[in-house]
Amino acid sequence: MTLALPPWTSPPPQLAVANGEVHLWRFPLAPPSDLRSDLTELLSEDEQLRAKRFLNQPKADQFKLARIRLRQILGRYLQQNPADIRFSYGQHGKPALTGSSLTFNLSHAGDRGVLAIFSEEEIGIDIELIDPQLNFEQIAARFFTPNEIKSLLQVPTSRRRRTFYRIWTRKEACLKAAGSGFSSPQRTENNRFKVRSFVVDRHLPGAVALSIQATAVRRWDFREESAQG
Repeated sequence: MTLALPPWTSPPPQLAVANGEVHLWRFPLAPPSDLRSDLTELLSEDEQLRAKRFLNQPKADQFKLARIRLRQILGRYLQQNPADIRFSYGQHGKPALTGSSLTFNLSHAGDRGVLAIFSEEEIGIDIELIDPQLNFEQIAARFFTPNEIKSLLQVPTSRRRRTFYRIWTRKEACLKAAGSGFSSPQRTENNRFKVRSFVVDRHLPGAVALSIQATAVRRWDFREESAQG
């Protein structure tokens, strides 16, 4: 998928996903002080319980804030109170909207979250924080296909870590689009999804996978003051 990527910018007042458009939203996962009670009240009982299962409090707070942003953003498309949005979940936990043709997928890493929104078709998104200490060659040897390993080795050594993350995010975005999770075999080629790589910021590469070819990409920066709820 070779669609042009526009810059991240402020969204328009009225939001709708046109046929073939994919919308990407970028938002910071701010410190816990931003988790005001009026925001946490947007979460369902199930989301609150899931947050409590985290042993690490900062991770729990990031999970809650990511789900709050998910609800706030979807609420703008649906023209609905974010607290009233209902989700269903697939066999491997992939969420879907109840009573809407909009499809979406959420990913967060480091101090950033990204939400992808499409219409009717399958979508998956992944972002990863580049770890300078990660033994990426060992992971590639275990999970990459021969063609992916060949692509990795073809680039200069100085660029291999970033190339590894580019390949990895594309693989995980496809798995998330399929809703299969990482229990599925990894050393297989993607012949099902259209994939577009992108960058959230310098150290956060990402990829979005779609079941059909998109016609356009829109990239929005979330603003708290413009959110409903």
